[in-house]
Amino acid sequence: MFSAIIPSESVDVKIVATAISIPTALGEIFGGFAPAIAGLVAQHLGLVVVFIGAGTALVVASGLACGVMETLKLKGKVGVGQ
Repeated sequence: MFSAIIPSESVDVKIVATAISIPTALGEIFGGFAPAIAGLVAQHLGLVVVFIGAGTALVVASGLACGVMETLKLKGKVGVGQ
């Protein structure tokens, strides 16, 4: 949601592809380091710390997602069958 829907609603139509590709590229580049970092943390501090960190990240991300405001309001209500 954060890498496609929100950027595409928030920018001009001419730069939608760029707005979507930047967070996707950053996730692809820096996300590749996550397993190596988790492995180092597990070796030095224990596997439990990795799971606690992942659980904490999940709770924080869920809390932040609940606070996201709608960026594109619909002009009319859409119901089932319309």
